[in-house]
Amino acid sequence: MSAPPLAGSDCWNRIGVSGDGSCDRLGELVHCRNCPVFSEGGRVLFERSLPPGYSAEWTALLALPKPEAPAGTFAAALFRVGDEWLALEVAHVVQIGGIRPVRRIPHRSGEVLLGLVNVDGELVLCASLSALLGIPPVAAEAEPARFLAVSLPGGRWVFPVQEVDGVHQLDSASLVPLPSTLSEARTRHARGLARTEGRTVTLLDPDRLDAGLRERGGLA
Repeated sequence: MSAPPLAGSDCWNRIGVSGDGSCDRLGELVHCRNCPVFSEGGRVLFERSLPPGYSAEWTALLALPKPEAPAGTFAAALFRVGDEWLALEVAHVVQIGGIRPVRRIPHRSGEVLLGLVNVDGELVLCASLSALLGIPPVAAEAEPARFLAVSLPGGRWVFPVQEVDGVHQLDSASLVPLPSTLSEARTRHARGLARTEGRTVTLLDPDRLDAGLRERGGLA
């Protein structure tokens, strides 16, 4: 039996949802955010005194002029599925994190729709982009190590990916049509090809991607 949590401790990181889950109160409260100890920890955190010079440093930093992105560019998150680099406008990216367990949906999970993933307490549909886009599978030792949670026109999805390479500025004018050598599945869900830092990436179209996921996942 775990020891009762003490006010001012970080028990949520040890025996709570971010720890080993052994806290006796989890069965009753479901999540640490419903616990008064967690609430007290947040209150203490936000009411602590600022370190010397902290306020002046941030005031000066926030007063600096904001750099403007070059005209005709947009921000996109780059990520790798299999051996292929893909991009999605950053406005659609909700969260990036480590790989998480996927709960299969009886009679629904399959090649594209893998199941459900818990994202901050919400069960979100998880899909395989490699299956949807016709990207060849990778060796077992290169299995997905990250997950990408996105918001598409029809709802939120989670994609297992090999890696994420942050946010890049892409040039709208430099987009080129996808060549005929790419699979039909890829061209059906993409806006075109873009170049960034010597790398060619496939820019996904959020509307086409959402429609394809729902059709292939049996949700249409």
